[in-house]
Amino acid sequence: MLRNAIIFIALVVLVIGFIAAGVVEKLIRLNQRPAFSYEQIHQNLERKDRQLPHNALLLLGDSHVAGICEGCLSRPALNFGIGGDTVAGLSHRIHSYTSTREPTNIAILEIGSNDILWEHKTDLTKDYTELLQRLSALKHVFVFATLPVAKISPRPSYNAHIAHAATQLRAVCAAMKNCSFVVLETIYDNEGYLKAGLYMPDGIHLNEQGYRMWIEHIETLLNDFSNAQ
Repeated sequence: MLRNAIIFIALVVLVIGFIAAGVVEKLIRLNQRPAFSYEQIHQNLERKDRQLPHNALLLLGDSHVAGICEGCLSRPALNFGIGGDTVAGLSHRIHSYTSTREPTNIAILEIGSNDILWEHKTDLTKDYTELLQRLSALKHVFVFATLPVAKISPRPSYNAHIAHAATQLRAVCAAMKNCSFVVLETIYDNEGYLKAGLYMPDGIHLNEQGYRMWIEHIETLLNDFSNAQ
């Protein structure tokens, strides 16, 4: 009996050991997953860019744009959004994407949050002008005003800066032949903040419902633009 009990306990300990080892190995693997750098994401986008057909839709911007479901749109599209990017950063990497010089393509552009919210010392008018000049070969560019933040965001007062930037951007866009300035008014509340029920817990990024509204607006813009041609 004692011998059987010892054998049983040994087997139980062995099984627990195998399970524990498996859990530890899994945790190690999770910790070893690579964190992709800005440059690695950019290089991956370069590879995808070369595969795009003509008459494609280019989604250009930062983390706001990066969250748009490119497969949910009615035409071939590629999302070039990179979280944390700035206007100057996007402008710098534009030259690597051949699709941004294809005259049959249309771009959706929204960027500026990181410049404004995190107080990068940049000249937005100058940076936006350079960016839009580098997109001047495209069929058209729809420039969305930098999205507002919600009242619960860490920096709700920055909506005033965002609104000021929108005035600058509207003027820059008006000077371009292939540019239309767009305000996604359906996501604003009566005070100009991001509307309740449309944002993530950070009060800065859109949730699923917010993105659905944005995609619907993009589709409307594209349809109206096509009908006007």
